[in-house]
Amino acid sequence: MAIETFVDQLSAVHDRVSRNGVHASEVPLISGVAQVFPGTFSMCLDASGTVRGVSPSYTTSTGVNGHSMVGRRLNEFFRPAWCDERLGVVRRVMRTGTPIATVEIFRSRRLEGAYLPAIDDASSSMAVFVGRFGLACPLPDDKSAQQFEHLLEPEWGQLSKLSRRELEVLRLIASGLDNGQIAKAIHRTKRAVEWHISGLYRTLNVLQRTDLFRIGLIAGLPDIDEDHWNRMMERVNSHHAEAPMTY
Repeated sequence: MAIETFVDQLSAVHDRVSRNGVHASEVPLISGVAQVFPGTFSMCLDASGTVRGVSPSYTTSTGVNGHSMVGRRLNEFFRPAWCDERLGVVRRVMRTGTPIATVEIFRSRRLEGAYLPAIDDASSSMAVFVGRFGLACPLPDDKSAQQFEHLLEPEWGQLSKLSRRELEVLRLIASGLDNGQIAKAIHRTKRAVEWHISGLYRTLNVLQRTDLFRIGLIAGLPDIDEDHWNRMMERVNSHHAEAPMTY
């Protein structure tokens, strides 16, 4: 399902619930929106970043104990920059009343979803995030058909062990390039590329190139255009290691 269709359908669900007078502060709405689409999970947030509710599928989908997050702020669980970017989206949705579709990397997996304005006492004072994990898909020639924002602050998961150069090489492997093409793209020798790939094998504990291809694809690395990738890499040190999340 194309992301724009996904958002349109979620918006239709939101509109039906709103017309029936159910408030988004109620967990049944959060659960109901997620259950309409198999494999999805949801979370309700207010402008302060406090979690107002999660769907039962949140824990099983993300591996995070969603129940423990209710009534607490995102910054108790995630990095400040990660929280700030997502709260910026939440506040825009509440201000404009318009859904925003997003794509990001969460725990080494591609996560796409939508932030929807939520009705609470006849005002949009919250937003519901509905997400799903999925493989990267090649972008069409007309990229304007993909109505989503690529969030720049990922939670890299196991990929946090990689250097910036290793991330670049992994992305190019997942894009189907051979060593010669990768060398040309990063302005290095083939021998240097082979050295980086050996490092990827050791760090990610895999033995074959197909394993690297799979890891990069699951993370959605080929789905990130050059502009967004470069902006993401500006936030990555030559050797980055994120502080562990506290849940």
